Amino acid sequence: MLHERLKEARTKAGLSQEKVAKECGITQPAYFDIEHGDRAPSLAVAKRLANLFGVSLDWLVGTDAGGKGKA
Repeated sequence: MLHERLKEARTKAGLSQEKVAKECGITQPAYFDIEHGDRAPSLAVAKRLANLFGVSLDWLVGTDAGGKGKA
């Protein structure tokens, strides 16, 4: 679920994987792996991703189906 939500949020934001990775302080290959479900982000990175996309951490990980509230 996380990887699907990441791709959805990144696409809606119009950002490249490279830009997201840079904003979150990780490498582009690391972000690629996270977005494709091959790697789990640390809690700190997950929080940065939620903040970057303006969504809740619960929404990002799939525990909140509808709420896109601020993280």
